Amino acid sequence: MKTARKRSPVRLVLNLAYVALVAYVAVVLLAGAWKGARAHQGERPTPAPREQVDAAARQSCLADLESLYAELRLRLEALFVSLPARQSSVEWEAWSPAWRTRLLDVSARCRLDENDVPEAAPLTAAYEGLIRLHQHYTTLSVQFSKEIGPYSDQLNAAMDNAREAIRGEEVRPAQ
Repeated sequence: MKTARKRSPVRLVLNLAYVALVAYVAVVLLAGAWKGARAHQGERPTPAPREQVDAAARQSCLADLESLYAELRLRLEALFVSLPARQSSVEWEAWSPAWRTRLLDVSARCRLDENDVPEAAPLTAAYEGLIRLHQHYTTLSVQFSKEIGPYSDQLNAAMDNAREAIRGEEVRPAQ
C-alpha cells in the first residue's frame, strides 16, 4: 500500500510563487496590449457640455468633418501610388491613428457619439459615415498591400528593367 507523500512547505511556496509570477506576466501583457490598442484607435476626449454645441460649434465641426473627409480621400489615392506597394498598409496604419484622434476630437466637441443634440444629427450621420468609410478603406489598404501590391511591385521592377535595357540599346537608322 502506498503512503501519501507529505507536501513540503517549501515546495508549496515555490509553486504558489510560480503561479503568481505567471499570472503577473499575463496581466502585464494583456494590459499592454489593451493600452496599445486603445492608443492605436485614438483616445476620445471628454465630450463638450450640451450648451456649448451652438451654431458656431456645429459650423466648426462641419468644416472639420469636410477637411477630414478630403484628407481621407487624398490618403486613399496616395495608397495606390505608394512604392513599394507592399508597404501601403504600413503607411496607412502609421497615418490612421492621428486622423482617428482628430475625428474623435470633432465628435467630442459636438457630442456626436452621444447624439443628444438634435441640431447636430446631420453631423452625426456624416461622422458615422466617415468612421465606416475609414474602416472600409483600411480593409482595402490591407488587401491592396497583400494581394495586389506584390504584382504591382513586380510590374514596376519589370518596367525599370525594360527602361534600362531599351535606353542602353543603340539606335540604328531605318533602312
